[in-house]
Amino acid sequence: MSAPLSPIWPAVDAAAADHQVADRARTGGGAGRPLGNGLDDLTVGLTALHGEVIQSRLEFLELVQTGVTGLREENREVRRRQDRMISDLSETRGELRQLLDLARILRPLAELQRPADEPGSPPLV
Repeated sequence: MSAPLSPIWPAVDAAAADHQVADRARTGGGAGRPLGNGLDDLTVGLTALHGEVIQSRLEFLELVQTGVTGLREENREVRRRQDRMISDLSETRGELRQLLDLARILRPLAELQRPADEPGSPPLV
């Protein structure tokens, strides 16, 4: 067999070679016999190329779909964690407000007990 017809598309070369072998068998193919017109060879090559393009497209779409599915799952998990953090933050704010209210209530009581302490001691915070 001669050099590859196309170094980029081995499947096209294989399909063209198969067509040449079939053509030789059909015409009794010996040396010096025509292989058929070039249009047939190009048609077979183009058909093989089309098949390769379709297959590559399907593989690409599958990869993209797999990636999108993975990203959607990660996004859901991130949203769940974000919701938990927001909930925890709200609880912490509520607890801090309760502590602030308690400090406001206890401050006057602490100041009332202050005179019983030493006269020069620093004020309670």
